Order: sequence, then C-alpha cells, then structure tokens
Amino acid sequence: MNRNSDKPFRIVLEGLPGAGKTSLCNDLSKALNCPHVKEWSAWTEQEWRAYQWNEPFYLANDSMKEMLAQNCRSSWVVIDRHYASTLAYAFALSVAFPDKELLPRHLADEKYSDVLSWYERKMEQGSLRKPDLVLLLDISTEVSHKRKPPENHKDPVWREPQALEAMRRYYRDFYSEIETSTQLKVVNSVIPQNEVLSIALDLISNASSNGNRGL
Repeated sequence: MNRNSDKPFRIVLEGLPGAGKTSLCNDLSKALNCPHVKEWSAWTEQEWRAYQWNEPFYLANDSMKEMLAQNCRSSWVVIDRHYASTLAYAFALSVAFPDKELLPRHLADEKYSDVLSWYERKMEQGSLRKPDLVLLLDISTEVSHKRKPPENHKDPVWREPQALEAMRRYYRDFYSEIETSTQLKVVNSVIPQNEVLSIALDLISNASSNGNRGL
C-alpha cells in the first residue's frame, strides 16, 4: 500500500496483555514498510530519573512516543499502545484496588482523574494527536491469563481479572464517549496471527481510503 500525504497515517494497537499487539505491530511494520513505535521504546525508568522529567514515568513515556510519531516521515506509523491504554490502566487500578494501601507506592499515587486531566491538557495544547485508526485486539480476561499467566506478571493490575475486565470495557467506552471522532475497529484476536494480519491490513486500507488519504 502506498500513500501520498504530508502526515503519516497513524495506527494504534490496543488490547489486553497477550492479545498479540507487539506481534501485529512487527508484522504491520514489515507489510507497510514503516516505523513501529514500541510500547516502551523511548525510556528506561533509570533514564527518566536521570533527565528529571517533569511528568510521571508512564506519562513521560507517552509524551516521548508521541514525539517519535509526530516526527515520523513515512507514509504510515504503527504504535504499540498509546494514551488510551494509560487511561484504561489508571481506571482499572481505581476499580480493582479501591484500597490504595494494598498497592506499591508508585501505583498508589496514580489517579485516574490526574491522567484524564493530563490527556485533556495535552489535547488542548496540541501535544497529542489522535490516531487515524485504532485496532482493538479483543480477547477475554481468561485468554489473556492463559497466554500470559498471572504469576508471570510483576504488576498487580495484570494479575487481577477484575482490572483486566475494567480495561477491556474502558477501551470501548473511551472511543464511544470521549474520543468519538477516532475510528475504532475491534478485531477478534483469538484467531491465528496470519488471519489477524490480513484483517488488519484490510481495515487499514479501508480506513485510509475513507479518510480521503489515497492509497
């Protein structure tokens, strides 16, 4: 697929752990011959501390991913999770762990209202750009834990079924109630990876054509 546009068509992949986001990002990057902005591509926590960045680590990571995507000069750019996942995570944290004393300090300080305010402020400033297309790779909580067993997760959110279910609901609510202008396509990610790739490429082709971006 070829495009003629001054800005890359931005494709964001979201979904629960084990949904196949990173694998699909790699496949799309090869198929579209474009960059893949990795989930934690910009920072290590040690580097973040060294720079004394004025945002929490998880928000600083989103800010740096945004800078990478905005400075991309290719026709397409694929992003492995972005700010919707950060919002969904904070929301799930508040749902599954109302008693913050049970959480590690760095998680106990994370509030959904603060993350939502950050998102609204960045959008108003133009520091965040909405995706052209979001592919939500949908799997159940049970499949997520089967593919990535809870005992392998250090993060308590990923181990808690209630938190995963809250995230799964939040993705749909976010794009139906908050960011309503963004194209969201839900892809059944239980099927084989090659079939997911084929569906994703068709959805990208249709979305970019409907947006008058010319293939």
